[in-house]
Amino acid sequence: MEKMAEYFRPDNWSLLMVDEERDELYFAIAVGKASEALKNVRLKVGEGIAGWVAKHGERVVVPDVYTDPRFANEIDEMTQWETVPSSAFPCAPKLRVLGVIQRSMSHGKFHRPGILLPAIDL
Repeated sequence: MEKMAEYFRPDNWSLLMVDEERDELYFAIAVGKASEALKNVRLKVGEGIAGWVAKHGERVVVPDVYTDPRFANEIDEMTQWETVPSSAFPCAPKLRVLGVIQRSMSHGKFHRPGILLPAIDL
């Protein structure tokens, strides 16, 4: 995770894990200015960009989250964070998604924008 943060230099990044009993994602790791506010946040699988990735098992890059119907802006409201670009990648063995790595910026563009992480097979 440290290498990911060093290489891509996002403002925030997180590892959301799937709670299969509740069909939700929770923030197992959150790094950045909004990290404290995210500690107790849970999303339904399918909710928001990370929830969509967890449900579909596909990576996604969203240059402007406010124009994307998958974006859950209540997280920005709760954290007082204004996300612009975001990307999310599933952590998945062959049959199911166990978690999602999400990185976001508060402004501008991603460092190394042409490089996409593959889905992480465990």
